[in-house]
Amino acid sequence: MTKKISIALIGIELLMLLALVVLEYFSSYRAGIMHHLYYKKRYYLTSLYQQGWLSSHLLAILAFTLVVTLCTHGRRLELLRYGTVLLLLLFSYFLMRELNVYAHLLMVLEGCLLLETLRVLFFLPREK
Repeated sequence: MTKKISIALIGIELLMLLALVVLEYFSSYRAGIMHHLYYKKRYYLTSLYQQGWLSSHLLAILAFTLVVTLCTHGRRLELLRYGTVLLLLLFSYFLMRELNVYAHLLMVLEGCLLLETLRVLFFLPREK
């Protein structure tokens, strides 16, 4: 049962990332989508991702990383999966600001980190 839930969580993460790719693609062809994404990007960057709140995001990410590192007990696949999402998030913070879905990408990747943390905590098979 836990393996099915774990696979479902990974599928949800991939679907969210795929939806962002599709939105970015269509934003270059459809003006309404581009305007909406641009407006929301400006809104989120001035409210949720302003400099004061960014430190709390980083503290939460650090806490998630610490929990995952302590709970995996040397399981390299889980650490690799979590590390990949973490590197994508750090890469996105600094190098993908030009994308129309930039703020949404940050939210989705932070959500993926949260889902990976929950997967490690609750749905990872325990060693006996």
